[in-house]
Amino acid sequence: LCYHSLGIAYLTIQDLEEAIGYLKQGVEAAQAINDLYLRGLGITYLAEVYYQQQDYPATMFYAGVGMYALHQIGAKEWRQAAHILNNLEEQLGVGGVMVLPQERLIEHLGTEGYDSLPELLAKYRRSI
Repeated sequence: LCYHSLGIAYLTIQDLEEAIGYLKQGVEAAQAINDLYLRGLGITYLAEVYYQQQDYPATMFYAGVGMYALHQIGAKEWRQAAHILNNLEEQLGVGGVMVLPQERLIEHLGTEGYDSLPELLAKYRRSI
């Protein structure tokens, strides 16, 4: 929890490199104790950091993984990751979001998980 909180604090003050380091440590710690919620949230905050750095492939990867992971456990925060993807798609154009890190997302989520991402994004859009 400390790593996660420090990562968010550094994100807030725009020290993005420090934020990445602490958030990644937080994700690893959450994984080690099998805290799926904190892991998904940390991954989503990593997406936010990469979005601010304009590293769009990393943004898409982390937002996709975070959205899927949080949705799988029924956490409402999946919408935070969906919001990041939605904003990015508006910047890149329709269809741009899920193209860049496709192989990496499939490797991480599996084909079924990857295929569910556009459906989750559509679900988010219907709710806004």
